[in-house]
Amino acid sequence: MAYMKMKPIKKTVKRAIDYILNPIKMGDATLVFTHDVNKELAALEFSMTRDEYLRCKPNKYHSGNENLAYHIVQSHSKKDRVTPEMALEVAKKTIADYTQDYAYVIAVHTDQDHLHTHIIMNAYSHTGKKKLNTHNSVEKLLAISNKHCLKYGLSTSEIKKKQTNKITHREQYHDDKKKLSGRKKLKHLIDEMIGISKDFDEFIDNIEKAGIQVKDRGGLSFLLPDAQRSIRLSSLKDDNYNTVEALQKRIEDKQTAMKIEPVTKSANLEIKEVSTNLEIPKLKTSRKQTWINYYSRDYWRRKSDNLENISRIAKMLSHMRENDIQEINDYTVLLKASQKDIKSIKNRTTKLERQYDKLEELYMNASTEEQIKLVEQMKEIRAEIRQLNQTYSVTTTKIDELEKFKAIFETEKSIGRNKEHKRGLLV
Repeated sequence: MAYMKMKPIKKTVKRAIDYILNPIKMGDATLVFTHDVNKELAALEFSMTRDEYLRCKPNKYHSGNENLAYHIVQSHSKKDRVTPEMALEVAKKTIADYTQDYAYVIAVHTDQDHLHTHIIMNAYSHTGKKKLNTHNSVEKLLAISNKHCLKYGLSTSEIKKKQTNKITHREQYHDDKKKLSGRKKLKHLIDEMIGISKDFDEFIDNIEKAGIQVKDRGGLSFLLPDAQRSIRLSSLKDDNYNTVEALQKRIEDKQTAMKIEPVTKSANLEIKEVSTNLEIPKLKTSRKQTWINYYSRDYWRRKSDNLENISRIAKMLSHMRENDIQEINDYTVLLKASQKDIKSIKNRTTKLERQYDKLEELYMNASTEEQIKLVEQMKEIRAEIRQLNQTYSVTTTKIDELEKFKAIFETEKSIGRNKEHKRGLLV
């Protein structure tokens, strides 16, 4: 189910745009789409459009408290199997059907239990000659959203009337009971990370980047930021979550499902190419013209390959200059040093985890004053572990980069040796 909300922005357009483009909220910087505006300069361009509107209509009364933009939120149900990319497509099509005369910025947020998309739309048109009429806008947006949700197999929604009655103590009590437990939060987090992970290793990395500590002691366990105890994977009591094999299978099934669409598209393209080739004899094309067309295609293909090679070599040279690389052995030395850093980080993390477990045991039987001291020590250990996890992620990225450039270096060296060998034979 996709639920729509819309509210006006009178003063804080830049703050609203900065909020929806917050990388912590998004999780993936590619989950952004803009129409007729640059995302970095959106607030400034919105203001310039308004100035043009005021210039075009100088005689019209302006109170100084007009709506500068509109903040639209499209929220998806937890029950729907919606991916961030799918949510972005639904939002793009919904707002495109609603209007194309106004600039807007779209961003998908993945930081909560349910996926939701934020849209900041300018209240003034591109030309600066008209202003957005928001009469029944939510109803129109919801009708368009339902249409596109059905195309993607998602459930639809109806507009709910605003409740003016105050919430009683009994209703508040039941609402508090409905709040998610730690295990439910972990399940939602696992679903979210499976949606953005290509394999199990990347899944674990994404979990750790979200601030969740992962332990593997006879079985995976996860420590949420606001929890005091770890949750074992086996305690989730659900066949889709309680084993590593189940998680790996879900990731593999997701990757298989994502590959189905490109295969179908390529098959359609091949059919079109065959049908085009069948029509060629009717055009009575000469052999000479066919040869020229083939030569032209071959020329541009070789030119594209050369540009890719030049770009790859340029990146390699830049990397060598930054890291003072003179020969292949320098890469080997840097790789060994980085791998040594990884090993020391793992050892330090293991020691800290053991210290944390001991403090946790002492906490259970300690007095109130001692518990306060133990909590402070545990917070310091968790902060240090979090810092080590970040260093680990940066170091592994550095190792991948070094291995990539080492392979490029070896390839270019072998090509150079082959060319020298051929010159020697010719001489």
